[in-house]
Amino acid sequence: MVEYCRSVLKQIAVVIDSLSTQEYSLSQQQQSSVGAHIRHILDHFMAVTKALDSGVVDYSHRSRGSLIEHCADTAIATIIELDNTLAEQFCPTVCEKRIKLIPETADLLTDQDFLYSNIQRELMFIASHAVHHLALIKMRFPTEHPIQQIEYLGYAPATIQALKLSALQQ
Repeated sequence: MVEYCRSVLKQIAVVIDSLSTQEYSLSQQQQSSVGAHIRHILDHFMAVTKALDSGVVDYSHRSRGSLIEHCADTAIATIIELDNTLAEQFCPTVCEKRIKLIPETADLLTDQDFLYSNIQRELMFIASHAVHHLALIKMRFPTEHPIQQIEYLGYAPATIQALKLSALQQ
């Protein structure tokens, strides 16, 4: 799961590199900017990396309006930092670590303020969540835009496998 998360981060960096400064930071027609989507994805990755020390993942703590939303270079620097953290600190033993998850719907919980989870499960969630947002980003651009040429951008692993299998059978 760590390697999959790292590959998703690399794909995000490719997306950023394929955009102009204006395409990255511009909001249009009541839609969040690409930078806002990227910041949102990276907030989730940061929430999981913080759990290494705190033992708690809280996805509701976000850095809305931060420099990541407006500056692609800051986003790339954050991606590099997150990738290094994943590579250096997320060994199999760490991934099995039990943590507390503060859901955004904590007010719906009646007997406790958190759920139990583990790092591995949360890595799976943030990768899936990132793929979803990458699909939303991709939909913003016309078919001739370079972002449309990024292989399997916004596709879930099961969909990628199905597409590869289908291509082999033809």
